[in-house]
Amino acid sequence: RSEPIAAPSAGPRRSDAEEQLAGVPLGSLAACVSDAREDALKQQVIAAVTTQKECVSEAGHYRFLQTKNLNSFLMFVERAPGRGESDRCVELRHALDCLERSPRTRNRTS
Repeated sequence: RSEPIAAPSAGPRRSDAEEQLAGVPLGSLAACVSDAREDALKQQVIAAVTTQKECVSEAGHYRFLQTKNLNSFLMFVERAPGRGESDRCVELRHALDCLERSPRTRNRTS
């Protein structure tokens, strides 16, 4: 005889890894009109991200998972409530604006 199977938990639980990856990958959004423009914006994000892993602004929450080079670029986008869908270039621009406003990306002497 087999043992009874335990009932699943009452609700879905997100693991720590899933919590860290909330949002959607940049690559799942609509492509930019120009691949060259998208690559240029990614390069700017790569240059702007130093040790920062995320940035939050009025536009949304941006997580920078792979920013060593263009070929391995991975950024997750979680739009702010009420924002409509947009393409990769719009989200990259918002991420850059967020990084430029962040005190962590400004030069510090400490």
